[in-house]
Amino acid sequence: MTVSGVWFNLVRCGDCDFVQGDVLDEQTGETIYRPIAVMVREAEIEDIAGLWPDITGHPVKGEEEACLVSYLSSRKGSEVELIIPERYRARPCAWNRFDETKEIRIYRDHIYPEIVNAIEAIEGTAVQQKTNLHPSCPAGTDEPAPRLPRRLLDMGCGCGDLIETCSMHIPDLECYGVDINADNIQAAKEKKNANIMEGDCEDLESVLPGDLRFDIIICCGLLNKQVISRDTAGIIFEKAAGRLQERGHIIVTGYTACHLTAKDLSRMGIDVLRKSIPENLFKSYLEYHLRQFYVGRKR
Repeated sequence: MTVSGVWFNLVRCGDCDFVQGDVLDEQTGETIYRPIAVMVREAEIEDIAGLWPDITGHPVKGEEEACLVSYLSSRKGSEVELIIPERYRARPCAWNRFDETKEIRIYRDHIYPEIVNAIEAIEGTAVQQKTNLHPSCPAGTDEPAPRLPRRLLDMGCGCGDLIETCSMHIPDLECYGVDINADNIQAAKEKKNANIMEGDCEDLESVLPGDLRFDIIICCGLLNKQVISRDTAGIIFEKAAGRLQERGHIIVTGYTACHLTAKDLSRMGIDVLRKSIPENLFKSYLEYHLRQFYVGRKR
């Protein structure tokens, strides 16, 4: 069965893709939001791109939809992924100080706390592995010992609010930040943040010393569709991954849709540990709910 709609997203779990979005009712000509409208196998993102897409698959109705929503919402963030097609493209714009934008409240209230929680979880896992003497890595193997995160890079750090938040909750972190906007850099330095550098994350090698490596790199809003192109997102991510320590972690999230998917991260040498916040995937799009949240570890 072919379903038409104004916009569609994919919710991916295992070998199944579930399509959500505003679905067109052929009888009334009106649209209605469906958390899950169609189930398909191995859908290509290009199949549902655009503002008026069509998709062919198994229609989901009634109790079946409610059961699937409940099931997927209860899964782990490592099992479920939200993939949003290329409906809009980034437009050139003059970036002002980030702490003066309307989005800053959403980042401070919703996104930064999730990032801090993720870093604390990474640190907690490393501590636990050390406490347990890393039993999965017996003596004589080449498996590296667990590494406590001590150096962090915030790419596209804005006015340093995320660095300030991380430093407050995890005081042992040595934090660095890079941003292309001079006003942001000035604001970040006024917050007494050390290691703040002005420069283009696409040209990271000219901004950071060549031997500087990080345990955690954060791309918060930087790799999103309304900010840069997909090609540029790939370039920046690849350069970020090159600055990670062995088995270092990278976090990708933000207010708008991420360009890169779990498949993209895996192709660039990252084991994806987390993809989303499943309990938020089916909440109303009329309100803000953080959905995409990637955490990966360098191989």
